[in-house]
Order: sequence, then structure tokens, then C-alpha cells
Amino acid sequence: MSEERSIAGLKITRVRRMNQYEMEHEGWERPTTVLELEDGSILFPSRDDEGNGPGALFGMHKVMGEFYVMEEDSGAVCHSAVTGEEE
Repeated sequence: MSEERSIAGLKITRVRRMNQYEMEHEGWERPTTVLELEDGSILFPSRDDEGNGPGALFGMHKVMGEFYVMEEDSGAVCHSAVTGEEE
């Protein structure tokens, strides 16, 4: 059994697109958004709890409302899920 670790309190250092190695490791044919943490861990959304494919990363903000995250060449961009506008 592997040692349990907590990611609570770790900072996100980079938001990027999943690379080819990571896609192959997961058995996926298309990439998704990856959040890199300061300890080298990565987080990424899956379409279900079995990891059967990549998913989308959504969120909520008390002022912006709902949004989704997309990675672009210049970094991560949050788009309003309601208006479609970039935040």
C-alpha cells in the first residue's frame, strides 16, 4: 500500500495541456487540462471515477459565477460558463 499524502495547502504552479506521455499512461486519445503542484504532483479531470477518459475542469467564484478552465499558449484562461466570455 502506498503512503498517504495530503495536497491541501500546496500551490498550483502551472496550468497546462496534458502531454503525450501522460495521455498514453492514462490510455487516453485526447488531452485535458493539467494542474501542476509545487511538490511535482499533477491533477487532471477525468470524465468518471474510473478514469475512462479526459474531462473538463469547471469551477465557481462568488463574483464571477460559474467558469471553466482552458489552457492556452499564454497560460490558463477562465471562461464564464454562462456568458462564454473570457475572465
